[in-house]
Amino acid sequence: TYYTAVRAQNSAGLVSNVSISDGFGIDITPPVKDFVNDGVLGDINFQSFLDTMFSNWKFDDPESGIQTYELGWGTAPGLTDLVGYQSTGNESGSMELDGAPYSVQEVKLLQILRRLRLDSFNKTFYATVRATNWAGLATVACSDGVTAGEAQIVIRNGLGGNVMLDFTATQEEIREVTTAGFRARDRRR
Repeated sequence: TYYTAVRAQNSAGLVSNVSISDGFGIDITPPVKDFVNDGVLGDINFQSFLDTMFSNWKFDDPESGIQTYELGWGTAPGLTDLVGYQSTGNESGSMELDGAPYSVQEVKLLQILRRLRLDSFNKTFYATVRATNWAGLATVACSDGVTAGEAQIVIRNGLGGNVMLDFTATQEEIREVTTAGFRARDRRR
């Protein structure tokens, strides 16, 4: 903590008492990453739909606070070759997770891939977030990637990870999948 001390002298040569500020700090550390995930809540490794990608993240900066977040998407960790950094503000898309705020954003991936003429079938995409504090210091962190595609996903007992499924059925059917700690039921027409 730094303090400012001020003493004034008038034209008669009289000097005032010293006044001291209540102190101020100088932020010399960048924001600290808590997590950068793929998906809306938690972290997913696979998703069957190709039209939208989501990322959620949390950073902390107790000294000066977060000024802005920027989100980009790429084909490798740390790259932003699909979507360059775009500012999301410092609270844009903010949600509560276990009582603590975090940010979530989406990107329309399929439109971008079509524009770039890239195939998206069974490709892995990475979210990269740059958090900048009010002192101008930044931290860049990326997700572990999410594989998007219409490939068949086999769920086996004992394998970890979260999966977002998206499918359509043309006839009335009931499907049920049950494994230890996982249960999904879908009724489609």
